[in-house]
Amino acid sequence: MRDVINEYLPVLLRAIVVVALAIPAFAKFFAYGEQVEAFAGWGVPAPAVMVPVVGLFEVAGLFAVLLGAAARIAALPLIVIMIVALAAAGVTAPALAVLLGSLGIAALGSGAFSLWTPEDHLPLFGQRTS
Repeated sequence: MRDVINEYLPVLLRAIVVVALAIPAFAKFFAYGEQVEAFAGWGVPAPAVMVPVVGLFEVAGLFAVLLGAAARIAALPLIVIMIVALAAAGVTAPALAVLLGSLGIAALGSGAFSLWTPEDHLPLFGQRTS
């Protein structure tokens, strides 16, 4: 039972992160002006620069998590971005879902149906036992 949880819980977490992050990540590019205004309102420095930078990290993380390609590594910047987002903009359900899902992925790995998991061989994450 534990093996099933360790293998498939991360897949659920990946799905939650992808669903919660997709619209806000792509909004950084498709609603750029609105996002710059929002970032400025939250007191983010250089919002015109930060919106595409954050957007690139979010979109890259989104696809890495979706495909299970170095998802643990991709989850780390998502964790930082979501902590800053929660501190700057306040608590929202999507940001909290991405934060908690990313923390779970960083802790458990990407689970089943992953394309590439090089991080499982790094000392920070330890060797995979299966």
